[in-house]
Amino acid sequence: LEYTFWEGQPVWMENLATYSGFHLSHTARFCGLNTGIFLPLQQGGKAVAMLELFSSQTLPFHKESLELLQQVTVHLGYVISRVHMQADLIHSQQRLSEAQRLAKMCSWEWDLDKDKGYWEPVIEEILGYIPKQEMRAFLAPLSPEEARRLKQEFRQATSNGIKELNV
Repeated sequence: LEYTFWEGQPVWMENLATYSGFHLSHTARFCGLNTGIFLPLQQGGKAVAMLELFSSQTLPFHKESLELLQQVTVHLGYVISRVHMQADLIHSQQRLSEAQRLAKMCSWEWDLDKDKGYWEPVIEEILGYIPKQEMRAFLAPLSPEEARRLKQEFRQATSNGIKELNV
């Protein structure tokens, strides 16, 4: 099955015990397994795992069933891709947070519609306290001039319908 796996081709073995290419045929016979269906899971056109289905019944090859099972493996491939992307995103966020912590910087954002802020936990190290998630509390440590400038930019963004503002 190794060649089949790397080529990404499914295999339907009607009788596992008599198939010479299946190295576990004696185990299958001992367990009472007759039919095996092997479907490579692909990610980006490359086989990354194998879905193995077994039956104690002898199931003759059925093209439509195999096609349906292949569609299942396509969707399982999407799930695998999404899990890998989520892990990559988390790792990237951790690297960014660590770089900002070391540089004594902080990312923050403000939802203008909800008047709610979010900032990285490292802000406590930078400011010496955790500000309340209110605009007034966030602006308190700034100089009056800087606070006026930010308020003006927020007002301008709000009136122009801008959803993202880099200051």
